[in-house]
Amino acid sequence: MKYTFLQPQAIYELGQRSNQEDTIFPAIGNATAEDRLFIVCDGMGGHQKGEVASSIVCKSLSDFVKAYAPADEVFTEDRFMDGLAAAVADLKAAVQAPGDEQMGTTLVFLYFHRGGCFAAHIGDSRYYHFRPTTGEIVYRSKDHSLVTELYEAGELTKAEQMTADCRNVLTRAMMPAQPHNPEIVHITDIQPGDWFCMFTDGIYEDLTDSELLDIFCDLSLSDAEKCEKLRRLSAGNSDNHSGYMIHIADVEAEPLDSEQPNDETEARAAHKAFNDDSPERVAEVVTVAEVQAAPHQQAGPATPAFTPTPAPAPPSSLNHHPSSGNPPHAEDVTVVEATPIPQAPPYQPQDQFARRQSASVRSNLLWALLVALLVIVGIVLIIVLRDNDTGDDFQGPREQTERSMETPKDVKQTEEKTEQKTPQVIYKDEYIDDNVPATPTKPAVQQPVKPEPQTPQPEVKPESPAQAPTQSEPTTTPQQPEKPVQELPAPVIKPAEDDAE
Repeated sequence: MKYTFLQPQAIYELGQRSNQEDTIFPAIGNATAEDRLFIVCDGMGGHQKGEVASSIVCKSLSDFVKAYAPADEVFTEDRFMDGLAAAVADLKAAVQAPGDEQMGTTLVFLYFHRGGCFAAHIGDSRYYHFRPTTGEIVYRSKDHSLVTELYEAGELTKAEQMTADCRNVLTRAMMPAQPHNPEIVHITDIQPGDWFCMFTDGIYEDLTDSELLDIFCDLSLSDAEKCEKLRRLSAGNSDNHSGYMIHIADVEAEPLDSEQPNDETEARAAHKAFNDDSPERVAEVVTVAEVQAAPHQQAGPATPAFTPTPAPAPPSSLNHHPSSGNPPHAEDVTVVEATPIPQAPPYQPQDQFARRQSASVRSNLLWALLVALLVIVGIVLIIVLRDNDTGDDFQGPREQTERSMETPKDVKQTEEKTEQKTPQVIYKDEYIDDNVPATPTKPAVQQPVKPEPQTPQPEVKPESPAQAPTQSEPTTTPQQPEKPVQELPAPVIKPAEDDAE
């Protein structure tokens, strides 16, 4: 496939920012009709060195393509991924200080090679494929942003996308520490008069698809005037806004074209945000068709009104192209009776109030369970602490019951028994077994013992009154030598003797 381009148009505006974080290739003012490679990068302003990231990716990728992928050869996906890996390697090499790994950029890549147009993008920078001859947008890339995913999941409406707090959150970007996952589309359905436009979000966020289509379908404006009009409409945007607009003048088919893939139709079918059959979308397309009806009627015979379809029919089906200027042959046209197109009911997102109410009920239930658990834990702690205050004298229910049944007299007697104990007088060679209960015995009758000669004892001085034993203290008499007996006498407790004896 060979192409003939008109002079590409470029926009490279600073907006109300103090620095330019967008980078385009070819550089502003350097593009010619012979160029086939176009790149647009938007540095991430919320991170450090966004302008550095966009410049590195744009330069590295363009240098790789010019060195290893000439336009007269078929450009493959593997070759593109090699170039992207080289750009990521240059990003990593630029990391010199903490925080530099957070720098990043978006990417839009269009390369018109021998096998068609290779389109790839990462982030929320877009490319459009306009077809003024039929008054439609053939394809628009899908933004890699959080609001787009929420819209496709039914969580946001079109109007809520424009005001959502997360509208600037990206799900994909070119960063040193992040995996690069581009969305690639191969395009072979290219016709004379088509426009391929690449924009950063600073251009398209203030303009609808219908307004963009009106500009590029206006046959009364030259290419330079269309670019200037677009620049004026986006002048009020505070962000940097940049882009390239490539106008296809002619296309020459080659036998190799039939072997090349065409992913545009499949990609459009999977693009819910672009393919939404809401009344708003139908009204936009019908308005564009009405605008283009007058020029087409002046150029030739009347043509049927344009009806939006998911995918345009290839021109080879009629063997005729509107740009040829010749009316179609009668045998090539099938006349059918116009029938109203049934419209699918608009998508109704889930009621936001019901979701919030359900979430509130669940939250209240969890709080109630948590409070109940805390109350139970508090009661248990109070019981444990109160029991610990009683010390080791804690009594169970059974002991408390028995204690309560005792009379005051029994309690008093028990305390007297434990507190008062009569001291025992135990003589030598006597043994008392505590385990055997003592039985009262009569005092044994002493047998007369013959006096034996005694050795004189030393005279003992009388003790002073302070040292004299009291009546309450037991006294012991001098032990006389005992005659050996065969059996030991029974334990005897002698009463205390008086001092007079």
